[in-house]
Amino acid sequence: MVNLLPQELQLQVRREYRLRFFTVSLALFIFTMVIGVAALVPYAFSFGFNYFSLTGEQGTTDGVLSDADKDMVAQSESFMSVLVMLDPKKIKDATLFSDLVALLTSEKPSEVVLTAFIFSKDGETRKKLTVSGVSNSREALVVFSKKLSENKIFSSVDLPISNLSKKTNIDFSITLTMGKK
Repeated sequence: MVNLLPQELQLQVRREYRLRFFTVSLALFIFTMVIGVAALVPYAFSFGFNYFSLTGEQGTTDGVLSDADKDMVAQSESFMSVLVMLDPKKIKDATLFSDLVALLTSEKPSEVVLTAFIFSKDGETRKKLTVSGVSNSREALVVFSKKLSENKIFSSVDLPISNLSKKTNIDFSITLTMGKK
């Protein structure tokens, strides 16, 4: 094949091709990095939010309640007052829901965050309270369960073994039974 371009122009064309190739390669690399960082940003925010929610505002085990726990107890007391207005016979109930919430928040280790309470009845004398939450570690969850089982208010404390399958960031649900066995 015969090249009709002079030698200087041939070198200039090669340099331009190389410059274009490196420019396009650099642009593709930068575009790939921007897309990768953009894809990781939601995960980083989610991880940071979960980390700070588990380590940030939690109660202590010294019987001193954090602000979030005090707010939870106040909400449960207001909820219970509404229930008493609807059914005045409940005022004589030995175990008030707000008292149970206060007991649970004072017994929990700082690594445990309580997220939900479900109160139900089995017949006239048996009451069940299902407590859900997140624990930083398996050990903290076991300590919390043992503290609850030592309390005389609860006739049984049911922590399913499936709740202990993970070592960290454990979503759990404990069923507490009150009344006669």
